[in-house]
Amino acid sequence: MTDQLSSQFYQKRAVWAEQSDRPVLAYVTTYAAGTRISPHHHRRGQFIHALNGSMRIETRGGRYLVVPGAGIYIPPGTEHAIDVLGELDWRTVHIGSDFLDDWPESPRLVSLSPLIRELLAAASALPREGALEPAQHRLLAVLVDQIHNAPAAAHAVHYPEDPRARRLADRLVAAQSCQVDFAGLTKQAGLSTATANRLFRQSCGMSPSQWLRRVLVLTAIERLATGEAVASVAYDLGYESASAFSAMFAKVTDAPPSTYSPKPGSLKAG
Repeated sequence: MTDQLSSQFYQKRAVWAEQSDRPVLAYVTTYAAGTRISPHHHRRGQFIHALNGSMRIETRGGRYLVVPGAGIYIPPGTEHAIDVLGELDWRTVHIGSDFLDDWPESPRLVSLSPLIRELLAAASALPREGALEPAQHRLLAVLVDQIHNAPAAAHAVHYPEDPRARRLADRLVAAQSCQVDFAGLTKQAGLSTATANRLFRQSCGMSPSQWLRRVLVLTAIERLATGEAVASVAYDLGYESASAFSAMFAKVTDAPPSTYSPKPGSLKAG
């Protein structure tokens, strides 16, 4: 799907979401890498979850990285732009004001439980036209309640403020590997190593290499939660051994990767 088609498809879905009289509605959308959705806002609250791929969301108050395993709530009327950093499938939920009495007034990154993922899948499959059945209304009410009570995303990754540092951050996210040429990517972004470190520490409280490790941890958590083996995740993310990956993971999260793997029998067959 080209950037233009992605944008047109988004506009069609956005118009439907704005005009629908349903208090809660959900759908799935696919975007090509490099797609930019220009600044806009919605009359409803919006919750976005990346099924795969990643996106950067920019508001007047901050910049947020959304990767698989996390979601972001954006309050009504909040102007935001979206940059797709890798081919992206997302589920989005638009939530009417009747449900938003005590919701946060600024964007919030949250962790997704398996229950929320299943509810999102079911809600996104509901028919877009016609009246819903009582059971379908209840499903949407449970989904909204679960999103509202979801814990803040552990190890959330925020984007640096400086445009040059953001260019470096984009390259690090696209790499999705610990085996990156930091010097080369830093130079491509128009930065010296010292300046990159200073800008990242000022905006994010950590160095670019520490920031990348957090990105890799978020990616790993999502894959581990589906039952993928630690060794497989480790090698795909550029680590030479599962033990090296596990050491990095534990340093960031204070827990071994197995903590995020499903318990035996918890995954459905097929």
